[in-house]
Amino acid sequence: MNYTVDVDCKQSDNINDDYYITLFKNPKPTSEYNAIINAIHKNLEGFQYEYYPLLHEILIKNIYKKTKTKELLNVISFHTFTVESFEYLMFVMNNNKLTFHPYGNYIKNNDVWMHTDKYVKPQFVKSKINKY
Repeated sequence: MNYTVDVDCKQSDNINDDYYITLFKNPKPTSEYNAIINAIHKNLEGFQYEYYPLLHEILIKNIYKKTKTKELLNVISFHTFTVESFEYLMFVMNNNKLTFHPYGNYIKNNDVWMHTDKYVKPQFVKSKINKY
């Protein structure tokens, strides 16, 4: 059963990648925060165990590498995520790696989610050291 709960906790579309991480890592027990978390949990109740490999497959495919979060949620057909519930699931999976093994280690860069194996890290040039 898919749940769609529209609780938007962000103030605008122009937020940085750390907004949700900060929100979930440093919870403030207010009625607004509790409503957000309750809506997220209600949405994720419909996420079945069988969906983890499907989600993992989507996040490691290169064709979705440049897909922003909102567009990515339209690609996912097996569950109806809200942006908040998807961000929360990624936060929980990344912070509980043993629980979700072999899935996880996802990174968000410029509002694009991908598996860390697909993330192209900047290459550092090693300086040549002359030995005397």
